[in-house]
Amino acid sequence: MKTMIGRTDAEILKSVREQVSAGSKGKKNLTEAKTSIGELFKKINDIKVKAETSERMVTEICQDIKTLDYAKKNLTTTIATLQKLKILINGVEQLNMSTSKQQYNEAGQLLGAINQLAEYFATYRDIPKIEQIQVQMKEIREGLKAQVYKDFRTYLDTPHLVSNANLADACTVIDALGPDEKREFTSWFCTKQLAEYGRYFQMGEESAQLEHCDRRFAWLKRALITYDEQFSKIFPTSWRMDELLCEEFCFTTRQNLIDILENTRHSLNVDVLVSLIKRTMAFEKELSDRFGTIEVVDVQVEPDLKEEIDEDDILDPEELANPKSAAAIRAKWKRVQRQNLKREQKKGTVREIQKFKGIISSIFDMYMGLYITKEEKNIEEMLQKVMSEETWMVDDDEKNKVLTSSTDLIFYFKNSIKLCSSLSKNQALYDLSKLFKKFLTQYCNIIISKIPGPEKKITEREEKMLCLIINTAEYCSQITTGITDSLKKIIHHSFVDKIDLKQEQSEFEGAIAKGTKGLVHGLVNKLIPALDTMVKMPWASWESVEDQSDYVNQINTLVRQSVPTFNEWLSNPAHFTFFCESFRSTFIPKIIDYVYRCKRVSIPGAQQLILDLGAIKTLLLELPNIGKATSGPIPARYTRHVQKDMGKAELILKVVLTPQQSLVDTYRSLIVDGSEGDFQKILEMKGLTRPEQKALLDVYNQNTGSVEGAAKKKATVGTNIFSGLSRDITDAVQRGGESTLEALRLRGRQGQ
Repeated sequence: MKTMIGRTDAEILKSVREQVSAGSKGKKNLTEAKTSIGELFKKINDIKVKAETSERMVTEICQDIKTLDYAKKNLTTTIATLQKLKILINGVEQLNMSTSKQQYNEAGQLLGAINQLAEYFATYRDIPKIEQIQVQMKEIREGLKAQVYKDFRTYLDTPHLVSNANLADACTVIDALGPDEKREFTSWFCTKQLAEYGRYFQMGEESAQLEHCDRRFAWLKRALITYDEQFSKIFPTSWRMDELLCEEFCFTTRQNLIDILENTRHSLNVDVLVSLIKRTMAFEKELSDRFGTIEVVDVQVEPDLKEEIDEDDILDPEELANPKSAAAIRAKWKRVQRQNLKREQKKGTVREIQKFKGIISSIFDMYMGLYITKEEKNIEEMLQKVMSEETWMVDDDEKNKVLTSSTDLIFYFKNSIKLCSSLSKNQALYDLSKLFKKFLTQYCNIIISKIPGPEKKITEREEKMLCLIINTAEYCSQITTGITDSLKKIIHHSFVDKIDLKQEQSEFEGAIAKGTKGLVHGLVNKLIPALDTMVKMPWASWESVEDQSDYVNQINTLVRQSVPTFNEWLSNPAHFTFFCESFRSTFIPKIIDYVYRCKRVSIPGAQQLILDLGAIKTLLLELPNIGKATSGPIPARYTRHVQKDMGKAELILKVVLTPQQSLVDTYRSLIVDGSEGDFQKILEMKGLTRPEQKALLDVYNQNTGSVEGAAKKKATVGTNIFSGLSRDITDAVQRGGESTLEALRLRGRQGQ
């Protein structure tokens, strides 16, 4: 232990000595680091001072060089300017000489070069020499322009006096004069070419009448032939002068037609208008085929271009001064084209634009109301005609079992769409769709009016007619959807959202429902006499359960006569399924109502009724397959409803079979949702006297729990007995046979 303590003391002493030595060494290192940092800052300051000194020396050395550089630059600019001025002066002199000699090719080239030099000296216009040159250039340009116009006038009057080559060179001069001068020249040329057209087709002349519109187009065709012979080698291809001539012709013709249409608006013949539109659109197509289309590569318009686009909505001064002038129409047409182009650019699409499409024919949209009015009259007359010829019947072997009037009407509608869309795809086509809405509704009301009332007995022919009405309504409903889609595909985009025939489609769907109800009511009305027979049978004196009654056989016969016709004539199986559901929901409540009408029903009579209702239930369960060559699966929903609803009638008869003392309890147990009125009907069926009925009704209205509990106990035995009886009767209906019926009679006597 002492040795360990001594060793520990030695280690502690050693550690203390090392710590003292390390602290002294750290202080020494810190002092040395501070000294090194001070020396480093001193060296950095020395370097900074030397750099500033060097910079001052370089600046002093380069100051003279910079001055010399500026001088060189100014001298070079001056020399270049003087050289360009010399070239400009020489060019102006050569241009003047070429102009005087009518050397148009050389003059055009010189003029192009001089124009570029003139732009360079635009900032020196205040210098007298430059101003003098600019005045001289202006005089030369005006003289050159006048000479070119003079040569073209001479050529137009006497072509042999001026060579084509010289005039082709003159076009180079027009190009060099600038786009404004070129635009002015092309407009002048087109005006000169169309002067004869204006005189020949001026207002009041026979040739200007709408019936002779073909003469206008024939005139342009002859003018284009003349152009190809005389001017095609003169004007550059890039000018597209023949296209500009056609465009100017279209603007002039457009204005002429507007004036004529306005003057003849009240006496305008619709057939003439339609013929005029067709010929005009054919003419526009010929022009588009000749000059092709303009391919536009659209880009997405950025938001900062919005103001530029909105400028297209500003009217041209010509439009404001004289809206009906040719210049105003031309300005408006070009503005509309720019708007359409930029609208397409917003979509970011690539398309080809036909320049001449609608250039003339678009004016007819405002007069298409006359066409729509006549079309309305035509459809009305056609509808009256087809309805007067409608037989409301088709051959049994006809595959398409619909009314012929519907196919005739739809066929006319399709042709009407085709014709109207070839004339206009704007307001007129939308107005036509509103006519369709009107007459589809009228037709729907007509076929609905042929549906017999709910109390009428219908013949076999009327049954077939109702099937035709249902098929026709479905056909029209489907076609209405097709018409809507067709119209939306071809009509102008601004009207697409307005096309809506859903209401008319809904009306035809309503006609389907009404026609089906007509079949149901017609068949039910046929079966009423059989139900009347059921009520009139001597149920009070009925002694034993026999085979199913005659009225059941009558119901079975009538159903199996009519239903196959429905199955065969209804084109859509869904409609036959709907008929079965509707018939079930209508006929079974009718049966229950007639069961309540049976009075003084004995126990054998009630048993016979249960047997008869079982046979009717079997018939109803087979209803969806009646008339089919091959029986198919019956919808589970239909089967469930038939069993549930017919079960209510059977429960009523089970209550009738109940002894009088447990009648109230049995009724409460079996008829869960029964009412006092229904209970009284059962009492009347049992033939109870008024006092007996009153006593039982008083018991029924008592709500004490003890009475209800006791009644449930008493009713249990009766319920089991009658449930077994019901099963036996149902088996008898399904199997048949004398032995089974005899067993039922014996059990009925035991119940008595």
